[in-house]
Amino acid sequence: ICEKCGKPMVIKMGRFGKFLACSGYPECKNTKPVPVKHNKSKISCPTDCGGYLTEKRTKKGRRFYGCSSYPKCDYATWTLPAETKKETGEH
Repeated sequence: ICEKCGKPMVIKMGRFGKFLACSGYPECKNTKPVPVKHNKSKISCPTDCGGYLTEKRTKKGRRFYGCSSYPKCDYATWTLPAETKKETGEH
């Protein structure tokens, strides 16, 4: 449901993938990203903000790991920290 006008949100496909848009367009131009399922490893953010690292993609499709508390915490890295890879059993 759109927070601005109360109409249902619909999934649209844009230049950078799927997003939610208000069905009241063009009167209401509210949009937001489609909720993403976070990775199951729940690796804690190194900044101790209470969030965890999730796999994300740049606009060009490159993989990176960012904090689930974004924008409150803007921690991001191209690779998972070495100590967390050992904890999750990844190589």
